[in-house]
Amino acid sequence: MIVLLIAKSVGDCINPSIYEIILHLKGLPFLDANPEPWMRNFTAGELADVKPQVVTLRGVEKAARIVDVMRKQHAQWFPSCR
Repeated sequence: MIVLLIAKSVGDCINPSIYEIILHLKGLPFLDANPEPWMRNFTAGELADVKPQVVTLRGVEKAARIVDVMRKQHAQWFPSCR
């Protein structure tokens, strides 16, 4: 049992966990266990207050309106719900 504990500790020091490797390969966001100093003062409520502008489209919309909305958005993608 002690040998397994020592082997795991040494392995963790040398390599990141397999889960961190998978997250990195898939490009998924990952929160570090040790945040930057400027991040430590934020609360969940402060982060939830920052909301992007929501633009809605009707079921039937003119193409010019859709093009106009997409040009004004800063992101290169947009979510859609039906």
